[in-house]
Amino acid sequence: DKKHLEMQLDITRAIVEAGASTFSTGSVALNLAYTAAGRLDAMLQPEVHSEELEAGLLILQEAGGLAADFSGGANYRNNGQLVAGNPKIFKSLLTTVNGISKKYQS
Repeated sequence: DKKHLEMQLDITRAIVEAGASTFSTGSVALNLAYTAAGRLDAMLQPEVHSEELEAGLLILQEAGGLAADFSGGANYRNNGQLVAGNPKIFKSLLTTVNGISKKYQS
């Protein structure tokens, strides 16, 4: 929907302005694998289904990457919000995503 699109654009803009690379292949699992491989610094998905996550999350976690929902919790399988990145930028990434996503909560 329009609200999620605007939020995702604002978050992506902030990430790019901070110097990180982000890109969406259209596949959550592939985006997570690219993040795990270092091809992407981060990925975010405001609406993701749990069945799209498992393979990519396993690859990400085995490579040392981190994932959370937009508030920093581990509830991404239930609430559909996912942010993932490498350990060096994850805290900063999560702070950015959390701050922007709060503006769109209704």
